[in-house]
Amino acid sequence: MQLSIRGLRYRRGNFTLSIDELDLPSGKHFIMGQNGSGKTTLLKNVCGILRPDSGRILLDGVPSEGRKSWERHVAYIPQDLLLFPGMSVEKNLLFPIRHAGGSMDIFHDMVESMGLKDILQRRADQISGGQAQRVAVARAIISAPSLLLMDEPLSMQDQSARIWILSRLDDLMKKYSFSIIYVTHDQSDLDFGYDSVTFMNAGRITESVSSLDQLHQETSASMLHYGNMVRINGSHYLAGDESISFSDSGGYGYRWWKSLDYNVLLASIDGEEYFIKTSRMPDGKYLVLNPELMKPLEHESILQEGQ
Repeated sequence: MQLSIRGLRYRRGNFTLSIDELDLPSGKHFIMGQNGSGKTTLLKNVCGILRPDSGRILLDGVPSEGRKSWERHVAYIPQDLLLFPGMSVEKNLLFPIRHAGGSMDIFHDMVESMGLKDILQRRADQISGGQAQRVAVARAIISAPSLLLMDEPLSMQDQSARIWILSRLDDLMKKYSFSIIYVTHDQSDLDFGYDSVTFMNAGRITESVSSLDQLHQETSASMLHYGNMVRINGSHYLAGDESISFSDSGGYGYRWWKSLDYNVLLASIDGEEYFIKTSRMPDGKYLVLNPELMKPLEHESILQEGQ
């Protein structure tokens, strides 16, 4: 399912969500931003929990106004999962079939593929965090959505279950033909693949890219653990492999460790510490960065009425 947004405005109190234009084709898309940047508010507008003050939300080119989530074929998993605690796992999974046009065929498949058979009769408040994650994802997919919105539902729970689910999302998307918009704070989630990453700040989109190499905004790069953003003489840059070298005679102090197929540097530059991801093998006491070979980043100051 393709999501298109035009001129969306949603204001409550001192906060305004203001999305001039956003186009996300079918696929897997991540949204990143600091707390309070509007990520959850955006997803709730897309699925229909909140109603925008103005603007248009188009799902496969069809306006979403006045349509409930299941009529939009959109499923939403919040961070707290929202399982029904007094109901069995089985009844939680059957809920979208009885109330939102879900599929019994998908129900049986998800019980098997998510490993839920042995806990079907247990109450939702009597299962582990990792099991609850699997139940929440299974329930959303059983509703047969065209678009699955995931608002950090795996961030506060069992780490092994989180990785297990993230590693299977692509296969589930292909099998059941849905798209994903996934809100995350953790850059490591991007290692599982994506079609785009959209960055938000203060209720607005700073930029949307299909590769982190395309980043132009300092506010976007600052949200990444290994964003390779550094500040030298008051200006922000992205440090790529071509700008990195090492020396025994002078430069910046650093520590480093091996992570998967790359190296991570923790460098001290002008009194600040930065994470830098590189394929280069450190072979000197000091890190040397060449500003002429780094990509300068723009600084975007976002001011909102009432803030």
